[in-house]
Amino acid sequence: MFTDQSPTKQILRKTLFPFANFLLNQKTRMYSDINTLSNKTSLPGDKTRAVKSLGGLAVETVAFNAIGLGITQMLSNIARSFSGEEEDDPNISSFKNRQKRKQAKEKQFKSRVTGRLGNMLADVLVPVPVLNDETLNQVNGLMGFLQDDEDGSFKFFANTDKKLIDQLGTLGIGGKKLFIAIDMIKTIKTGEFSGEAYGKKYSKKLDPKAVDRLKLVAVAYLMHSIGVPGLNTSEVGYVSERAFKNITKITEAKEKRYDIEEDAIDRLIERGIPNPSDAAIKREKKEIRRKAKAQQ
Repeated sequence: MFTDQSPTKQILRKTLFPFANFLLNQKTRMYSDINTLSNKTSLPGDKTRAVKSLGGLAVETVAFNAIGLGITQMLSNIARSFSGEEEDDPNISSFKNRQKRKQAKEKQFKSRVTGRLGNMLADVLVPVPVLNDETLNQVNGLMGFLQDDEDGSFKFFANTDKKLIDQLGTLGIGGKKLFIAIDMIKTIKTGEFSGEAYGKKYSKKLDPKAVDRLKLVAVAYLMHSIGVPGLNTSEVGYVSERAFKNITKITEAKEKRYDIEEDAIDRLIERGIPNPSDAAIKREKKEIRRKAKAQQ
């Protein structure tokens, strides 16, 4: 199927396996070079060229994924500027809120790096792109035997439960965009987002300000989906979908529950005192009360 140049097979190949031609050419080149190196009858000059070719392929793969990671980070930051940040939790200090945001960003970045590493591994191991997720799932199973910490073990992302629409290649793109647009409109109308995670359905009330921002995102996404010039680029689609995902995490603000002792400890830690004494905490609480009284 991948070598047949008949019009029907070419259309089918480009529809079900979009962007696969480049990957298949890279894989063919790699396997050819490996075969040259392992073949005893290969000439020394051919083996030298094969080594250089494999080295170049490795550099190209790393550079391609590094650039892709950088672009993803940039587009994600743009999406964040449209969706806004999640509101601070009023029941923890500003220091802990900053730490929480920092940890979330670090976790997100590590997830993207892991995804890129998985892509590079799949490019080497898997002859056909459609088998990438299943192969990575098998690799994860093998790695599980070699790692002691089951909860904190390193794993590649392998989505083996893809819906039919995700498996249709370019045929599924339009349908997927339609469902996302419907979800956006439904969320705007109800102020709630409904989804499914780990086989369980859930619904959560979103912050009204976040819903207002979603209105602008939805308009841009709808115009992108119908092909309005200037908004019909893939970047607009990615940023809109990412902003929608961010907005669905911004729930209604929690009711404030203030704990003066916890606030005093957090303030001392923020000032560089990791293990404050009872006397230091008592003094800090006194200072907090004094400042609060002065502001009244």
